[in-house]
Amino acid sequence: MNLKKIFLAIGIALLFTIFIGYGVEVFNETPHNECYETFGEKPRDVQTDIEQSNLYDTAEFKQCLEEYEIIRDKTELINMIVLVSFGVLGLILGIVLLKFEGIGAGFMGGSIMLIIYGVLRYWSQFGKYTRLSLLGAALAFLVWLGYKKIENKS
Repeated sequence: MNLKKIFLAIGIALLFTIFIGYGVEVFNETPHNECYETFGEKPRDVQTDIEQSNLYDTAEFKQCLEEYEIIRDKTELINMIVLVSFGVLGLILGIVLLKFEGIGAGFMGGSIMLIIYGVLRYWSQFGKYTRLSLLGAALAFLVWLGYKKIENKS
């Protein structure tokens, strides 16, 4: 692949990732945490007034945070599913377009970044065994993809 195709692939990869990532955020916005606005500013240092820091120990504040976290987690799960789905579709498109090296490689690179981005947005909700399984499956898939679809075509 010559230098022009490499830069084309990098450009497509980055723009595909940003376009889909931003599109998902436009249509399914991550909720804003209004708890601190409702209950006052978050303390910034140890010198902060003790009464204000006690606001965060109230049942109302804790309930506000729990409600926010439930909504945020649901939104992040939806976003992850959509991002990974677009990533898989982009990988398929990249494989189909491999005869156009720069374009196919760009969609494949962008799709891999999109899948990583989608999974990382929900990463904290996965258990340690799920994380390990995801990493192993992703590595195995990329090795298989490289061997069966890319290296054998050369």
